[in-house]
This record gives sequence, structure tokens and C-alpha cells, in this order.
Amino acid sequence: MTVNNGSFLKTIFDPSPSNYAVPKSAAFTGFDHPSGNVAGSWQYGFYFYTLGWQTGPTHFIPAIGDRYFGGNIQEHNEYLNYWTAGPVNNSQAYDLNFKHNFINSALVLNKAYAFCIWACKL
Repeated sequence: MTVNNGSFLKTIFDPSPSNYAVPKSAAFTGFDHPSGNVAGSWQYGFYFYTLGWQTGPTHFIPAIGDRYFGGNIQEHNEYLNYWTAGPVNNSQAYDLNFKHNFINSALVLNKAYAFCIWACKL
């Protein structure tokens, strides 16, 4: 399966507030790094350009850590994963994954992880 940038329907399973949704699986594909779409250097997260390749205002996405299978929060201020609305199969989904030295805009991981959701305005 490939990442989705097409339309999708917000369902009752989307935990986002009204007029917001979990982003499509292709939503973060413009965030590639290290030569990518970031403004400045690592600040326990990155400032990403919002209007295209290194243009427009920036938006900070923090590295707030992850909650893994065992329930522990790990890697606060070092690492992060944000889920997208893109399932790969019944047990895996796409997520934005980054650390100070890399960004993977469509990493495939097991859905059992309790990662963050960055709700995007519709």
C-alpha cells in the first residue's frame, strides 16, 4: 500500500475535535530532512515550513517522546512518532517519525504503539 494524499472520510474513530482530523498518510511527506523542509536547527523538535518547499510561515512540531507497548514514556525531547490516518494493513499504519538527525515522513509501525496524533484543520 502507498501513502494517501487523496480524500478520506472522517469517522467516529477519529479522536480529533470537530473540524479537525488525523492527517492523511501523505501529509508529512514534504518534511524530509536533513536537506529538507525545516527552518533552523534542532530545538527539541523542528520548525517546518507550511506552504511548500522552504517557503511561507513555519510551525513547530516538538519531540515529545513516545509511549511504547510497556506503557512507559520514552525519549522525551529526543524523538517522536505522530500517527496518520493511513493504515498499511490490519496491524500496521504510517506515521511521522523524527529525531535530531533524521525525518521519516511515512514510517510503517505496529498499531499497538500509543503515539501522538497531530490533529489537522479540515
